[in-house]
Amino acid sequence: MNYNKAKEYAKRHADRVKQRQNLKALWHKNDKEKKPWTFTKKLTAFLIANCLVIEIYSLVTMWHFMDISALAALIAAVVGECICMCAYVVKSTIENKVGGITYETAMKDGFHLPNEMSEKEKNEAAG
Repeated sequence: MNYNKAKEYAKRHADRVKQRQNLKALWHKNDKEKKPWTFTKKLTAFLIANCLVIEIYSLVTMWHFMDISALAALIAAVVGECICMCAYVVKSTIENKVGGITYETAMKDGFHLPNEMSEKEKNEAAG
């Protein structure tokens, strides 16, 4: 009798676990898969964290020593670096999107550098 009770309990427990798994799968079926961070996002996060650490250190240093020389030396350099990197990342992201300027579209047959003229253009320029 004890064996049958244990067997039924194990069966009920397995059914509850299976039901929980099904509910969890149903709950999360529309979740989007998380993509790993790209290198530019990691670099941006690092530069912003670096900028914050240096700014906080500079502010504490200026307050402690009552000297504002750290303001020009540290904060301006780090903030300028961070702004330039963020601007470059935004520019490259826009260029590499669908419909943006990509290397393949720039290298199509109709594209040439200003100093490279086709035969037709050379003949038209010559008169």
